[in-house]
Amino acid sequence: MTDLLPAIVALLGSLFLLLAAVALFRMPDSFGRLSATGKAVTLGAAVVLAATALATRDSGVAARAMAGIAFFFLTAPIAGYVLGRAAWRSGAPRVVTVLDEFTSDEGTPAVEDEAR
Repeated sequence: MTDLLPAIVALLGSLFLLLAAVALFRMPDSFGRLSATGKAVTLGAAVVLAATALATRDSGVAARAMAGIAFFFLTAPIAGYVLGRAAWRSGAPRVVTVLDEFTSDEGTPAVEDEAR
């Protein structure tokens, strides 16, 4: 019964890692892949490390797991920024998926501004 909580937490972390793997294939450009995988991998790895700390019940392992979580949270945003900037500078193709629902088919605003 005491091993149930670490198992559930590890399963939750594994689901986040699976979500990151799926996002790696589903996102259309490198910027979307960076955004989706960077966040999901960081959270998934942190939750798996927390499950490891819960499962072992050893203060040394828990301290190393917390250090690993801090390392992930400190380095993942910087790594994502550096990779995104490198992709931007190298001219990586972008997929623009913006839908402006406030314009009509003719390109004029669908709703006139009353302040004019």
